[in-house]
Amino acid sequence: MRGRFVNIYIHIMIKQIAVLFFIVLFSLSIPAQNRTLASSQIVYTEQDSLLLVKLLNEFKERGNLRTGKLMAEMGKKLLGNPYPDNIPITLGGKPPADTGVINTEEKLIVEFRTLDCVTFVENCLAMARTVKSGNPTFGQFIIELEKNRYRGGKMDGYASRLHYFSDWIFDNTQRGLLSLPKVKCDQPIKFNIHFMTSRPDNYPVLKSNSEIRSQIASIEKTISDRRWRYIKNEDIAGCEDEFQEGDIVGLVTNVRGLDMIHAGILVRLNGRIHLLHASTTHKRVVITHAPLSDYLSTKKTITGMIAARPELK
Repeated sequence: MRGRFVNIYIHIMIKQIAVLFFIVLFSLSIPAQNRTLASSQIVYTEQDSLLLVKLLNEFKERGNLRTGKLMAEMGKKLLGNPYPDNIPITLGGKPPADTGVINTEEKLIVEFRTLDCVTFVENCLAMARTVKSGNPTFGQFIIELEKNRYRGGKMDGYASRLHYFSDWIFDNTQRGLLSLPKVKCDQPIKFNIHFMTSRPDNYPVLKSNSEIRSQIASIEKTISDRRWRYIKNEDIAGCEDEFQEGDIVGLVTNVRGLDMIHAGILVRLNGRIHLLHASTTHKRVVITHAPLSDYLSTKKTITGMIAARPELK
């Protein structure tokens, strides 16, 4: 019996040493001049980090692929990964339970075992750019994830997160991570954004912090002043040839106060465009059975889409 406890103790110690080794290796994989976050600002599990490192090793010799193509191929490796229970409110989820504890400190969360539609896109873009960088390490991935997830590429509090997906596309386009392909069948559109600040009770941070609420309101006004061009659902089939596998799409909604209600990555099957995405219906990462235009024809709250193309800059 004593020998059994000794074996268990040794096993636990080996695991702890492995985790410590990984943390040290992670910190060394980021050049000092590129480190912007302290380790205490980054949240991840051993399982998620090992899954990421496995994917980066699998694709490290495929950096010659287009960024978008690489993004789509790496995204396919996440097929079947479950959707989290706590669906974001802006994607149709319920407000979080009131626990009485409100944490306003923003942290960079790395999670692969569960993915919502936005974190799926963010992770795939960060993975592809990590491989393309020539430094396919966990540390480089952290740099790339912060770069596409936060305004100006820097995590600086709750309001620095690109909460609205059109804002995510805009900010990453401004910094050269994405471009907006010209499409012959697009139409002008302008969003009236107020979803988060008109529902502060649904966001504990906004409810408890008037300063952050004011910051988000200012951001919403800025987003509302922008002009976009989008492709209506009924026009998508006619311009499929203008899209590339790996293009990112934000699905435009008629929900008041919102710009987009879903996001994913375009893939081509049998000559038609389909959507690779973390599905709220199937509760996992899937590729739509039907082509995108047919899939969207059944969605009453989705009116069209805006596409963005991953670039390497």
